Amino acid sequence: MKAFVLINPFSGKKVGCDYRSAIEAKLLESFDKVETIIVENREEVQETMAKAFKEKVEAVFSVGGDGTVNQIIEEIANRDSKIKLGIFPGGTVNDLARTIGISPVMEEAIENFTAEKTDTIDIGKINDKYFTMRVSIGTVSEALMDVSTEDKNKWGPMAYVFDSVKSFKEEKLYPLTIETEEDTFTGMISNVVIALKTSIHGIQFSNEEESNGKMSIFILGENTTVDKLALVGKAVLGEVEEHEKVRVLKGCKGRIYSKEGETLPTDVDGDEGPKLPIELEVLQEKIEVYIP
Repeated sequence: MKAFVLINPFSGKKVGCDYRSAIEAKLLESFDKVETIIVENREEVQETMAKAFKEKVEAVFSVGGDGTVNQIIEEIANRDSKIKLGIFPGGTVNDLARTIGISPVMEEAIENFTAEKTDTIDIGKINDKYFTMRVSIGTVSEALMDVSTEDKNKWGPMAYVFDSVKSFKEEKLYPLTIETEEDTFTGMISNVVIALKTSIHGIQFSNEEESNGKMSIFILGENTTVDKLALVGKAVLGEVEEHEKVRVLKGCKGRIYSKEGETLPTDVDGDEGPKLPIELEVLQEKIEVYIP
């Protein structure tokens, strides 16, 4: 069996290459051959994944942040491949790694790795792109896209919380329609978060342990400053879903659009995504991942 290791040297605190030897040694306990490739951008990830498909490798391991993980997942999903995904957390937040139980401490993640345990995870599709955690629209979305690398390195997941709070004073309202196979909402909306997981960027949206193969769409309309601060408190407690000013829709498929032609941008797992209108779908148990 052969495995590829993709290291993004620019992710997080830029220490991925420092762990190359340790990662290779650990993987050689389970694989006959391990090949490490340095990837500095999306194009190099695509080229390396094309090579992985051609050589029919068993697994691809990401040593980078959430962006690198998502790029690998996108290639696997586009090919409908059965290549397994492994994650060694080299980023700042490492949302997906945390969600599946991988330690954010690199040394522990390496030590705890085993090729004997895997699980399958849901991913989302927004138009022709894929996501693993969330899509957001509105002023909070714009704030999340503007979080600096310096702040992420300094504050970790809390950097997203701080910038979300700052965005409250710049809030705008947009006329949107949100549809799933289960429900529909039409109204003036300030922010929308489409979540596949219950915890994103350190913000706990729900106390539920599983998403049950559905996405949760959290809709926030016009609120006072007191309402917004109360919402932050609910997020800390994992009770966003219970806030009286938050409307929640659930479903496996969805659509968001503006009858007035608003073409708002989206934030997809921290990267700029497509503008409205958007089509959403949950691809259940799409990716097989190694877990501790």
